[in-house]
Amino acid sequence: MTNKGLKLDGGIFLTLIVAITVGQAMDNILTRQELSVVKKAIIGPIVFFISIGLYALMYNSATKFMVDMPMIDHPEPLSVLQIVFGVIFLIGFFIMKLGIYEGFPWLYVKLVNDSQPFKKTVLRYKKTLK
Repeated sequence: MTNKGLKLDGGIFLTLIVAITVGQAMDNILTRQELSVVKKAIIGPIVFFISIGLYALMYNSATKFMVDMPMIDHPEPLSVLQIVFGVIFLIGFFIMKLGIYEGFPWLYVKLVNDSQPFKKTVLRYKKTLK
């Protein structure tokens, strides 16, 4: 619907993000216990096609506005750095999705601790108002 993701260029990342987003929505629908199999079979495809259709509509609408811009039809080729970050992202996504991280609680604690701001930064000072 958008011709993105058909070539190995920067558009593959946009396709990857949309695919993961729609896949997550579908997974949330299909794992709901309160929905019957029939409802899942009906709601799932509807959500899928509406999601992809809305994405394509927004993408193609934005493309119409940019038609006169220079270099609009020359996508950026993939760099090694983009491929490395894409692979790291996918590995992290599948580790999260498959629940592999649950076997390593120490890793969660380390990552949370490492993500905290340094204790002498502005974010750690709290000024009281009088």
